[in-house]
Amino acid sequence: MEWDELIRIWIIVCPLVFLGGLIDAVAGGGGLITLPAYLLAGLPPHLASGTNKCGNFFGTLIATGRFLKRGDVHLPSALAGGAGALVGAWLGARLNMIMPEQALYYLMLAVVPVMAVFLLFKRDFGTEDRSGELGVGKLVPLSLAIGLVIGCYDGFFGPGAGTFLTLAFTGLCRFDLLTAAGNTKVANATSNLASLVTFALGGKVLWAVGIPAALQMAVTAFSNVFVQGYINYFDTDCMSGWTAYTKVDQLVILPVQSISMAGTTFVGQNLGVGDTPRAKKGVRMALYLSFAVTAVLLVPVLLLAPELTAFFNQKPEVVSYGALLLRLLSPFYFFFCINQVYSAALRGAGNSQVPMWIMLGSFVVFRQIYLFVVANYVANEIIPIALSYPAGWFLCSAATLIYYSRCRFDKHRLVEDV
Repeated sequence: MEWDELIRIWIIVCPLVFLGGLIDAVAGGGGLITLPAYLLAGLPPHLASGTNKCGNFFGTLIATGRFLKRGDVHLPSALAGGAGALVGAWLGARLNMIMPEQALYYLMLAVVPVMAVFLLFKRDFGTEDRSGELGVGKLVPLSLAIGLVIGCYDGFFGPGAGTFLTLAFTGLCRFDLLTAAGNTKVANATSNLASLVTFALGGKVLWAVGIPAALQMAVTAFSNVFVQGYINYFDTDCMSGWTAYTKVDQLVILPVQSISMAGTTFVGQNLGVGDTPRAKKGVRMALYLSFAVTAVLLVPVLLLAPELTAFFNQKPEVVSYGALLLRLLSPFYFFFCINQVYSAALRGAGNSQVPMWIMLGSFVVFRQIYLFVVANYVANEIIPIALSYPAGWFLCSAATLIYYSRCRFDKHRLVEDV
């Protein structure tokens, strides 16, 4: 593969892998972004499936280690679920590789939106641990079956597997949300490992893309495991309220993500033909459009915050937390718009490294420092903890805007003013 083609794939894949890692760590379903990113970059379906597993494995591995260290797993059932997932994922990956490529491509196009709708509107998880009613004698074989079935799906396709595992561990095994999440990470890590090895042995992993994506996913997962750890400090109602908030959050930011992706293509195409003024105008229009769409969506979010939360969980305490988070955090989405649009413009101009370093510094390094200081020296309460997200958005948007203002489009490329 030529270097210019590889760089083009990196520019498309890396930002979306970063975003998918953030969503996957917070709410699940990040594969619905990362897998289409590989297809969008031009990778064939089999190669896209295998390369996607490279990033997924390292991301879930770090999260699994964190859950194990905290003891938030039911070890016998987690090991059984992992064993089942190991075998199931191998079978699923084998089925993926023997399926005709064109048929697999159309299947992915059909399944991705269906899974997106399901994950967006999935309802309540377990609020209390009733696994003792079953006992280890029933939990182990049940977890083995869960791992086998969902592991097979994960190996064959993937997106949403973590959510399905959590639903199964809460619904069938009767674990609470935290324990189910820990068991899910164990099973998900083993299924990703089995899938990755199977695809690699079949020559269906593009390591030159998969390894950078894996490193990026690992850093993102490492950061968000700590964020989720602060959220998990509070009670189950707060955790469920946070989960409901993230569902609405995904819906609101989706149009901005789409606009920014279009902006990357628009800037790249116009700079390619030397039309610099049109490229700059496109960036401004993308920002205005993002602001307008966000403002329109904020009206129902702010007015109907309790009703939106109740759609996912009707428990009054959960609704209270979810509505609080929606009304507290959603007005800060305008900072997210700035970050997304100007980062997209820089990527379209051929500079994907600086936006990535800014995002890593803002969403990973700064956010962890903020959480440590606030939790230990200010107030370990849900509101200041939740504000770590808009604080990261603000820093990222400010840094990106400052860098963008110091650069100029020079014919077909971006030039830094020194």
